[in-house]
Amino acid sequence: MAALLPVFQGLKARLETIDGLRVHETIPSAIDPPTAVLSLETVTYDSSMSRGSDDLVFSADVFTSMASDRSGQELLFSFIDGEGPNSVKAAVEADPLLGGVAMFAEVTDAGAPRIASFGEIEYYNVQFRIFVSVAG
Repeated sequence: MAALLPVFQGLKARLETIDGLRVHETIPSAIDPPTAVLSLETVTYDSSMSRGSDDLVFSADVFTSMASDRSGQELLFSFIDGEGPNSVKAAVEADPLLGGVAMFAEVTDAGAPRIASFGEIEYYNVQFRIFVSVAG
């Protein structure tokens, strides 16, 4: 498998194309919304031809402020949109090779919007699942 750090960095670079979104490829101690926090969910080794490729599943948790119910939720919905300037799906899939570190990447789904705590502060939150295939 390719090293994980360049894949995290490739995902971070794609998400940073969304204007104003702060992106962390490691779990921070505090956040300043709107923020995306990347984490690795699973690694499936040898998904094709012995060491041909490995499959990685990442999550991207996006947090928006609860200071204004309406604007915080509307901003969260814009990240969930399948296209548009704030679309997480569009940002990742605009370069499915993640700058050359992946064979392909795609956003497979977004969870239900919810309220989640980070530290001791509550935010609007949605979790995206991102599938990435890398050379074995």
